[in-house]
This record gives sequence, C-alpha cells and structure tokens, in this order.
Amino acid sequence: MFGAAAALAAPKPADAAPPMRFLRVIGDDARCRPHCPEWIAAEGRIEIGTARAFARVIADLGDRRLPILINSPGGSVPDAITMGRLIRSRRLAVAVAHTNITPCASPGECGEASGASVALGAFCASACPLVLAGGVERYVSPAGLVGLHQITTIMTRLSVVRTYRVHYRVVGGQKEEISRELIGETRNRTTTKEAAGPKVASEIASYLESMGVGGPTLALIAGTPSTSLHLLTMDELEATRLATIWIDSPAAMQNDGANGLTGMAVDAKADHTAELRAHGETAFFADDGVRLESLFDYRRGGGLVRAEFSSRSADASAGPTGLELKWSPGDGGKPLLKSTFGDRLGVDIPLDAFCELAVSGRLDVARLDRLGSSGEIDIHALTGMKALIEEACPAPAAKRAKA
Repeated sequence: MFGAAAALAAPKPADAAPPMRFLRVIGDDARCRPHCPEWIAAEGRIEIGTARAFARVIADLGDRRLPILINSPGGSVPDAITMGRLIRSRRLAVAVAHTNITPCASPGECGEASGASVALGAFCASACPLVLAGGVERYVSPAGLVGLHQITTIMTRLSVVRTYRVHYRVVGGQKEEISRELIGETRNRTTTKEAAGPKVASEIASYLESMGVGGPTLALIAGTPSTSLHLLTMDELEATRLATIWIDSPAAMQNDGANGLTGMAVDAKADHTAELRAHGETAFFADDGVRLESLFDYRRGGGLVRAEFSSRSADASAGPTGLELKWSPGDGGKPLLKSTFGDRLGVDIPLDAFCELAVSGRLDVARLDRLGSSGEIDIHALTGMKALIEEACPAPAAKRAKA
C-alpha cells in the first residue's frame, strides 16, 4: 500500500485541462501478448457533450465489458451523471488511473492504442466522482486523489456590439436606408459562478443515493466551499464507498498473465476482490471416492481466465495417478483445451476460448490409469460462475450458457 493521498499535489482546475477524450487501450507489456488486458481510458475535462461521446464508445464495445480508467479534474455535472448512469446500467468497473499511451513506432502505423496504466497520483475531482460513483466496483489507489466540493452553476453571458456604415437618402423629409455595411464587432464574455440551485442539488443527491454512496458523500460536498477542494482520506473513501477496492500497486491494470484490474477489497469483511471467482467440487469414480475441485479466476479487463483443478481421494492409494482434462467445440473439432496431469493442474484459457466453453459448459475428465473411466464437469454448476461468465464474455455467450 502507499502513503496518504493528501501528501500529493492537488489536481489542476478543470478549465486548465484539455477536453476529455476516450481511447480503447490494450496493455503494452510483451509478457502478456497476445492476451493483454484491455480498458477504456477517459482523460481530461468533462464538457457538455462528453456523455454523448462516451455513449458512442460504450456502444462500440457491443456486449463486451471493459473497465473505465478515469483521470479528470471534473467539469459538466449533467454529463458526469449521465456517464455514471450508463456505467451502472452496463455494470462496468471504474478505476481512478492515468493511461500512458505508447508512442507509435512510425507515423501512420499505430493500429490499436496500447499503453500502461498509472494509479499513482491519478486524480478524480469535482464532477468526476459522480462518474466514479457509477462503477459497479470502484478502484482507487491510496496514492491517488479523489476530491469533492460544493457544486456550482456557471453562467456565461455574451454581449455583442456591432458597428455598421449606413448609406441612406432623404425622401419627403424621411430617411430611407439604401445599404448597410458591417465595419466592426466587439464581443464581451462574462462568467459568473454560483451555488447550484435546489433542482440541481436534488438531482445530485438522488443520483448519489441511487448509486449507494449518498449520505457521507453529500455531507463532504456540502461542507466544502466551491473555491476549495476536499481530498478524501482513506477512511473517507471507505466511509463514502467511493472506493470499494484498493489498487495495491503502482498500476491499475496488471499485465502479468493478462491479469486485468488488480486490488484488494476495502472492507476486509467484503466477499469481493478484484477477482471474480467460480469454484466447486465434483464427485468422480464413486467406487474410489475421488473428487475433483475446480477453480476459475478472472480479473476485469483481463485477456485470460485462470483455471485450476485438483483431485483428491479419501484413500490416497486408490486415487488416480493421472487425469486428462479436455474440451472440444460442439462440432467435434480439435480440442481447444486438453491437459494431462497427476492430481493438480493449472491452465490459462484465452478469453475467446473460455467464452466458447461457456456455451456448452462441459469439460470431459478421464482417468489415465483406468481406461474407459471418465466423467464430466458442468462449469455452470460452480458457485460464482454465472457472474464470472457475464463479466468475461459478451452477453450472447452468457445467455446461451444459461439456456
């Protein structure tokens, strides 16, 4: 874990940051290729119209769920709320992290964006925590910055003074305009800030309550003048539930083994971590009392599903000396997963192969020391598998798996 966030420099004002841009990024670490984690990078100031651009990015994902890594000083409240609601409706995770984009080797040859995530010193302030609140899980580094203050309404008035050269003639004692030519124009823009009115304040309160971060968050907002910024301590991040998982390394996305988002639950009693886990035990070869334990792990945004299997028997001498585990596509093609092991096996399954497996849900197991003795694992019966499939695989695969 890292030191207190308050020791880091405060983020720049929103109006000093460039407008928010979105990029779909894949991890650039050679150790995870070709199955590196992916995420959506959201960097910059939230403006009027940012929510529409964000909705297009999410629509382009189809049914894929990728985590949102946000680094923003805030901006438009209505757009931030709209983004948060869309994130929650799609059940996406949000992490406060900056994305360093890898420069192209040569102009015009970039292809997809690649880069690395940096949680250390990343910030989410002003209206940005409204986006963070939408995450089904909210990842924050103890060395990151989340800041709140009273919400203000910005009024901009533009006055335009135009000068014309007018030609006219007098007819019957009356001026009659012949032509008009614009010869000058001056524009004066004045901006004023004032506390948000009751309607805006009520909408913010209703939104935060619906996201499950209402009371303590609203108290901190109300107690901090708009001219200041309150940087949340670790205790406040936990109390407000704006952080549900601590990012426990300098990076939010871990590339080793295509892990994806990394972290540990803020609440030690919580039943969630950065991993989605499915597990269970299946009885095989009843005459020997052999049982097979299965464990599947997936991290949001990762490119692999880690599967581990181990066999055990009440009578060690009667247990299998080797098991073969395989899965073939429904058309009887070449097995996509085939491994031979003694009493323990760990295998990384590429995401596309796992999502195909999720359709049938059946893994075949055979004893190598007893020909003709085989069994089957129904992965859908494993505790937690439904949530794991829904997170890792596009919705059609998950729906077929549950059918």
